[in-house]
Amino acid sequence: MLHHIINEKNISLLENQKQNQILEELHDFSTEKKISIPSASSLSYLIILDSSSADIEIIHSESHTNSSIYAIVFSEPEKKSKLSLQSTIKASHCTSTIHIISVWTNHSDLDIKAWITIEKDIEKWEWHLTEDNLILWKKVKIKSLPLLDIQSNDVKASHWAKIHQFDPSKIFYMTSKGLSKKQAEKLLLEGIITNAFENFSPENNETLSNLKDKILAQLLKNSE
Repeated sequence: MLHHIINEKNISLLENQKQNQILEELHDFSTEKKISIPSASSLSYLIILDSSSADIEIIHSESHTNSSIYAIVFSEPEKKSKLSLQSTIKASHCTSTIHIISVWTNHSDLDIKAWITIEKDIEKWEWHLTEDNLILWKKVKIKSLPLLDIQSNDVKASHWAKIHQFDPSKIFYMTSKGLSKKQAEKLLLEGIITNAFENFSPENNETLSNLKDKILAQLLKNSE
């Protein structure tokens, strides 16, 4: 079951639910929260951060837990979004991935920090962080900081980040096939953010599709 929440302070996962799916929207909101994953369960969590501040800690205190965290971060012109996203690992035999997509539009000010803390004597742990930062405006303020605090040897951990604009050759090719520049940019932007919606059950497709369309419209408006 998908839990769709908007501007809430706290999130609690059910102990007897093995697959937790959370879709959270934050609009002009500030929050701090800790989310503990129950034993032998998984969490799929998508955060939409729009002109907001969020300090979120995902805690793996039980073995055989898994988390897949996506965040789409943007802000309205002249506003700021700030995301601090931490995975704290206290048990062995678990996996966690964090994917952050940030879109920098008209005078965006985005501050993104993502990190992992793996305590001593943890075994068979796997963690990966990716950051995809897309710039749609000439003047933006960028701060992106991935951190790894690993105190154990028997783990796999990696991170990568890229900062880019739309590929001019792709825009040229798509417009040569009859699309307008705006249509081409919308398709490329949709391709970037679509991955964030793929970890949810098919029965939620209508809700996710409507939200994706709303985000695309907002981002394209912000970049005008």
